[in-house]
Amino acid sequence: MPFAQTFAPLAQRIAPWAIETLRVAHAIDYDLACNWKLVFQNYCECYRCPLVHPQLDGLSPSESGRNDLVDGPFLGGYSDLRRAGTSLTTSGVSAHAQLPCVRAADRERVY
Repeated sequence: MPFAQTFAPLAQRIAPWAIETLRVAHAIDYDLACNWKLVFQNYCECYRCPLVHPQLDGLSPSESGRNDLVDGPFLGGYSDLRRAGTSLTTSGVSAHAQLPCVRAADRERVY
């Protein structure tokens, strides 16, 4: 299938965010010596987060994850933030203003 057709569900999800106007401020590459499925599974579940990652659980409850993007070859979604106006950063505060095009409900979520 053509790329645009295959990725249409994801493109529609992020279109309002005008990602093409953003730029990368910092990137980190990880070279992991493991099966990629372990990394994916680790990202998709967080039953251990309250014990192993209490700072993360303090910002976003481990049970709040939702898979709401299931069209096409995708499975993904969001987690809620515990408090309005916080961010999933080590300080809990974003260094930048929120994008003006992000819906109010999405401002309280982490994608």
